[in-house]
Amino acid sequence: MDHEPTWVALADAAREAGAADDDAKLADRLAAFLDAPITQLPDAATAGGFVPGGDVLRTRLNALLKTPQE
Repeated sequence: MDHEPTWVALADAAREAGAADDDAKLADRLAAFLDAPITQLPDAATAGGFVPGGDVLRTRLNALLKTPQE
């Protein structure tokens, strides 16, 4: 992801949701999905639901989409 403020917001949302505890793990999970629609990121970040936090992450990402980013 080339936009640092967006990555920081995504990583913060993933940590808050319990989907990832650090940027490196999140980046590994999302590497193949960074050009995918953002609606696919919660499933990618939670390994299709095997990692908890998908619902919380989905809610946070929806909120991010409604908030203007720099």
